[in-house]
Amino acid sequence: MKKSEDLKNVHKPVMIKEVLNEAPRGKNKVVVDCTFGLGGHSFCVIERLEDSIVVGIDVDEETVDVAFDIARKKGFVVLGPAHANLHGWKLCDNKKNTLYLVKRNFSDLNEILDVLEIDEVNLAIFDLGFSTFQLMFSRRGFSYCGEEELLDQRYDRNCGYKACDLVNSLSRDALALIFRECGERKYAEAIAKAIASARKIKPIETNIELSKIIRKAVRYRSGGKYFKDIGKHPAMRCFLALRIIVNNEILSLSTALPQALEHLVAGSGGKLIVITFNSLEKQAVLNFLKNHEDAELLYEKKPSLREVAENPSSRSAVMYVIGKRDV
Repeated sequence: MKKSEDLKNVHKPVMIKEVLNEAPRGKNKVVVDCTFGLGGHSFCVIERLEDSIVVGIDVDEETVDVAFDIARKKGFVVLGPAHANLHGWKLCDNKKNTLYLVKRNFSDLNEILDVLEIDEVNLAIFDLGFSTFQLMFSRRGFSYCGEEELLDQRYDRNCGYKACDLVNSLSRDALALIFRECGERKYAEAIAKAIASARKIKPIETNIELSKIIRKAVRYRSGGKYFKDIGKHPAMRCFLALRIIVNNEILSLSTALPQALEHLVAGSGGKLIVITFNSLEKQAVLNFLKNHEDAELLYEKKPSLREVAENPSSRSAVMYVIGKRDV
C-alpha cells in the first residue's frame, strides 16, 4: 500500500527514546497503546518483548487498516479477527508476541480489556492529537493550509458531526466560546463574527475557506500584525478547537485515564504514559491526578532540543509518566 510506504519517511513517534526507557522488557508483559496510529511507539516496544501481548487501539478505521498493512510487512502473521465482539485483527510475531489491532475509541478501554480477558497492564500509552497520517493523507481538513479538503476533522467518519456542520450551525456566541476555550482569547469574537457573516453568503465547506475567513478577520482586527506578533498562523487555535469538539477528545481522555489506571500494575511494574500537546489535554491529566489518590506523577518531561529540531511537530509535547500506588 503506497500510504504505508510513504509514511516510512515522515512518521516519527514523539519522544520514542523516553517511552522506551519506561517500557517493559522480557516475557509475559501486557502493553496497551490507546492511540496506536501506525504503531510508531508500539512496534518499537514489541521488539523488546517475548510471549507478551500488545493491544493497539485506534478510533480511526483507515488508520487501523494502514497499521494492519504495516504489521504484515514487518512479518506479523494474521491469526484472525481480534474477537467476535471487537472490530479488528489478532496477529503474532516470531517471538510469540500477540498484537491485537482494535478499531474503537479508547474511552471503551474497560470493555476492550474485559473482552480480551486482560486484567493487568504493564504499560499504557496515550499519544494524543492527530497523526502525521491523518494530517497528510486522510483528506479530512485537519490542516489550515496546503490542499483544499472537506472540513470534516472526525477521527471516526461513521459517527458525529463534521467540523463544517458545527461551523455552519453553531451560534456566533457558541463559536466564540469554543475558540476562547482553546486559547484564541484575543480574536475569538472577531473570528466568530466573520464566520457568521461568511456563512450567510454560502456554507463554509472546506479547510481553506475557513482558514481564509479567519486570517482576514484577524488581520483586520490586528492591523495586519498577527503573524509578526505571535509567529503562528491565526487559524491554528481555531482548527484545534474544532477538532477537539468534533471528536469529544477531552471527555474521552478523562473517561479513559481512570480505566487505564484501574488495570495498571501497582508499583514499579506498571507505567501510564500520556503525551499531551495543548493546555486542555494537560489540564485533563492534572485533574485526573488530583482526583485519583492512587495515581502518582513520577515525572513530566519535554522533548529534547535535538528532537524538536529534527521533528518540529514535537515542540509542544509534554510527557507525563504516572505510576499506581498501593492504597
